[in-house]
Amino acid sequence: MKFDIGLFPWPPETLRDYIHYGKLIDEAGVFDVMWLAELYSYREGMVTGAAIAMNTKKIKIGYAVLSMYYREPASLASALVTLDELSNGRVVVGIGPGDKTMLSTLGLLRPKPLTMTREHAYILRKLMDGEKITFDGEFYHYKDAQLEFPITHRIPIWIGARGPKLLKVAGAIGDGVIIDFSHPTDIKWAANLIREGAKEANRDPTEVEIAPYVDTSVSIKDVEGAIDRGRHMATLIGATERPETYKRHGIDMEKDVLPIRRLLEEHRVAEAMAACPKSLIEIFTNSGDPETVTKRFQDIIDTKVVTRILFGEPLGPDIPESIKIITEEIIPSLK
Repeated sequence: MKFDIGLFPWPPETLRDYIHYGKLIDEAGVFDVMWLAELYSYREGMVTGAAIAMNTKKIKIGYAVLSMYYREPASLASALVTLDELSNGRVVVGIGPGDKTMLSTLGLLRPKPLTMTREHAYILRKLMDGEKITFDGEFYHYKDAQLEFPITHRIPIWIGARGPKLLKVAGAIGDGVIIDFSHPTDIKWAANLIREGAKEANRDPTEVEIAPYVDTSVSIKDVEGAIDRGRHMATLIGATERPETYKRHGIDMEKDVLPIRRLLEEHRVAEAMAACPKSLIEIFTNSGDPETVTKRFQDIIDTKVVTRILFGEPLGPDIPESIKIITEEIIPSLK
């Protein structure tokens, strides 16, 4: 079992804070990839990744995920290969459609995400492998496109997915899949679809890595603060799921979800967070004291469908404390 950690360079912290967190994570020696979650309104991912890469030695720098709808594959390939050169081969990329609420603020829709994913991943793979590509697809039209500088490492392409169709596509084309779920029931459901997609593409399902992005918020000194910080991701993720997800957990959409969704659609995020019930925090995040958080991770490992655990943001009210707890208490307790 491999362990990754995710950071979300959002406004409360500074870029220098995230460089410090990167150093702590690198020095911990137990994490494989440090995933940076990116939203256009937060700190830019490539700049943040470059700053962290220059101040670390071992940890890989990943992105979970870069939206294909505002990250054109040729410019993205150039940026990633450049960052890979800077970091001496420590880059991993996760791509996906991106958050609907975020994209809507830019007037961007998400047309045909399955086609977009296939085309984007195909072009990105070819360019990052140094190949010249001519491609005439539905979204992209390239003629003799190629990166004209040395490429020394193969950058893995992961796919971020939640919906059933995209999960199958991810299993068919991705080096790995980032599952945006925090509950074992949902993770098992998603992993089965990933394996189906791999088999349909005549791939060995065991070759596709599976990592749930578990929104983790843990603390010893401020447990309620940890739960409250988990509310942020529970609101953004928990209120934008599919009806079948709520059905799996017995959630009343009319009562617990739709009011929050309407507030998000009106960009009233603070009010939406205030309205988020504890039931959504419990299902769509892993928040609380170390014992509670450890048990959820052990339950996820016991599903036997994941190849690595991704400790995702918000991590907790005090991120250095959370990193210490995860490193010294949670990971050593997992079997």
